[in-house]
Amino acid sequence: MTPPNAPQHYTLIENAITILEQANQELLQGTRDQDISLTELGEKLNYNPQYLQKVFSEWAGISPKQFIHYLKREHAFATLRNGATALQTSLELGLRSSSQLHNLTIKLEGMSPAEIRRGGLDVHMALGQAQTPLGLMFVCQSDKGIHSLEFKHALLEFNDWAEGLRQSLPNARWHINNAQAESLSKMIFSERTNTNDDTELRLRLRASPFQLQVWQALVHMPSGSVLTYQDLAKSIGRPTATRAVASAVAKNPIAYLIPCHRVIQSTGKLGQYRWSAQRKQALYVWEQSQTTFKGA
Repeated sequence: MTPPNAPQHYTLIENAITILEQANQELLQGTRDQDISLTELGEKLNYNPQYLQKVFSEWAGISPKQFIHYLKREHAFATLRNGATALQTSLELGLRSSSQLHNLTIKLEGMSPAEIRRGGLDVHMALGQAQTPLGLMFVCQSDKGIHSLEFKHALLEFNDWAEGLRQSLPNARWHINNAQAESLSKMIFSERTNTNDDTELRLRLRASPFQLQVWQALVHMPSGSVLTYQDLAKSIGRPTATRAVASAVAKNPIAYLIPCHRVIQSTGKLGQYRWSAQRKQALYVWEQSQTTFKGA
């Protein structure tokens, strides 16, 4: 279960993951003689090592040492894949659905041309922000569904995000509702135990039919799995449309619920992410730790 203090520790975990990854790369390249220790990690982050161990373990579900082993395992497996797709790789590693989102049904709908032409006339839009285990979340909702869900990062602040949405639908009626955003955050990120309590989340998106097709394919991916852009193109019956698929992934307006963070490069590297490469790594670790290490 996500600990109550997880949101406020996201930046610490993000920085810790970056340092652990860098240390692992140095080890593989021969510029480091041994794994980074908990003491060294604490010094780099200016945190007490024992406290750091506790926070990291609570947030990710694994210790920093286990995370280092995970990085080594992923590297070793990547060198031995012998042509297996990233999706096959994830399934062979037993990365199945985690406890997160297992009761949520995601329904994607495109805004009609008429709605877009009218600029959102008479549509009530609620803008809000809420804390999540992955940092501050910005969300735009109407009675027809979620229109935008993004994470704060160095190049995206709430006011700039909100202004961009207002310009895209200038005739809509806008108001702030942080309580609604907080309610959505709890629904998405809290562990749910009643498997009969299904909830449908509707996404109301300004998108082309092709983009919706790509995003719908992502929604059907199991939590904790990964696939390449080429795999994704094949899965929608467009094997030669890798670039168009990559463009659609990059323009995804709904973080986490449309899991574009599960799309990786053909080399096995995670690659870039609209809401920062570090957050993509954190998301990847968070999902995988729930499936790979819990109960191990």
